[in-house]
Amino acid sequence: MDDASLRATKGLTVAVWAVALGLLALTIAVLYWALLGPPAATIAGKSEQSGTAGLPYDILSGLEDQNSFHDLPIEVQIAGASLILLTENIEEDGKLRSTVTEVLLERPGTVSYYKVGDSFGRSGQPLRPNMSYGDGEIVFFTGSPAQMRYSAAHADGRLRTLGGVSIEHIRQLIAKNGGA
Repeated sequence: MDDASLRATKGLTVAVWAVALGLLALTIAVLYWALLGPPAATIAGKSEQSGTAGLPYDILSGLEDQNSFHDLPIEVQIAGASLILLTENIEEDGKLRSTVTEVLLERPGTVSYYKVGDSFGRSGQPLRPNMSYGDGEIVFFTGSPAQMRYSAAHADGRLRTLGGVSIEHIRQLIAKNGGA
């Protein structure tokens, strides 16, 4: 190998190692953030901005920026929720109408814009052939005013996600957690 080729190869090797170390540092930073959450100042700032400071469900204030509410165990979702609604889907005139049938949980001090009988979410959505929409949804909100974080379809009294947990079991967890 001549001198120029050797220098070019050496330069490329250094560049590849630099990129690899940069990616490793970035991966470590992302994992650190994902596992430990944002710094305390960010958590405090977020909870004050969202109006949840001092409320019992403020345990999720650092998680709100990470969009991973749906990954949490159902017990933590319930503990962190300020409002939980149950809806029912009704087909009429070729459209889907979703209506709030029950407020499963509403924490004191929570500003909510929904009550039983209100339309929710997909109301008025045209039905697609061969598509199952389930019997309705369970909808989790956090903060005050309540902001939707996660919804899961239910059919035959069970959620289609979260391991097929029954709505009755969710009611029991809410009661155990000091809810309704």
